[in-house]
Amino acid sequence: MSLAALALACSSSSESTLADQHQQRSDEVAQAGPNGPDRPSEPAQPDARDPGLDASTPGAAVGPVEPELTGEAPKLPEAPESPPAADAAASIQPSGPAPGTPEADAELAELLDESTLTQEEFDSAFRGGGPKIEGDQFMFGPNERPRGRPLVDIGAPTVTGSSVAPSKLADMAQASQRDLVGCYALALGKAPKLAGAVTLKLRFDAGGKVSAATIEGSSPLGAALDRCLVSVADAWSLAAAAGASVRVPLKLSITTGD
Repeated sequence: MSLAALALACSSSSESTLADQHQQRSDEVAQAGPNGPDRPSEPAQPDARDPGLDASTPGAAVGPVEPELTGEAPKLPEAPESPPAADAAASIQPSGPAPGTPEADAELAELLDESTLTQEEFDSAFRGGGPKIEGDQFMFGPNERPRGRPLVDIGAPTVTGSSVAPSKLADMAQASQRDLVGCYALALGKAPKLAGAVTLKLRFDAGGKVSAATIEGSSPLGAALDRCLVSVADAWSLAAAAGASVRVPLKLSITTGD
């Protein structure tokens, strides 16, 4: 074979090979379509800077968001201060002497004595199921029952075993006259005509306080009134009467008139 024929054969073979490769590449492009060769689809990655993403957005990152630390604990609101229990209780407590004390009884006796309420007025307020009133119970004001005030006269004390002046002992007893009258007023509520005289027998200790108090002898006033009078004397004290034995006469009566 001549060189010309050999060169022509090689050229033809090369052109045939190139044509085959070009045809194969064209076939692949035709099969892949306009978008190129098939590739596995990948999920779109969300933009971390997109503020619209939240936990419900597909592909959004879900996880706890840590608060920014400032180094200071948050301040809690302060609870309002409540008033002290003693002040709250004091605001609802009534003023004046405690119920049942001689002072309270004396005030009650004064109020009842000054009342102008009649039996008819009292009954009319409770007609139709009110309390039943018998006799002259709860009668105050102008009627057949005389008006009056309880009175306790304190006589001159007698002293043994001490040089204390009787006048000082009398002043001590006079300071508690309101309490003694309160005892008497309470007794008159059950026995309106109760009256009489008794003697308080006292013994003072070394500190000048009453260590023993009794009603001397028999009493016409009743045990309840005697106990009340003794309870008043139990609170007496006089330093100058230390070690003394003292007798204090009392006369209880009802004063009539205005």
